[in-house]
Amino acid sequence: MIQANYQNENVTFESLPKLMVGLLNEVKSLREEIGAKNQKSAITSEKPEYLHSIKEIGKFLDLSDTTVQKLKNEGRIPFTQISERKFSVCTADLMTFLNKKRR
Repeated sequence: MIQANYQNENVTFESLPKLMVGLLNEVKSLREEIGAKNQKSAITSEKPEYLHSIKEIGKFLDLSDTTVQKLKNEGRIPFTQISERKFSVCTADLMTFLNKKRR
């Protein structure tokens, strides 16, 4: 990142074009840094397509295990029963659930 100390420079009409170029370069550099950080964040925060436990669902929805179990038992969270003790929940279905809850 380019860092300039504009506070210590005497700004004159003649120096404005040079200062503007410097500022525009800094803005461009900052935008690139922010874009790179956003892209890295998106890659590292990808969610799994299916969740298989109350804890995973709770973490995904930022809810307690008790609340998730209650919502699951009430049928408010869509899930697929795999066996007597196993189930799976599609994250896309959870996102739909969240969107409905916010309305």
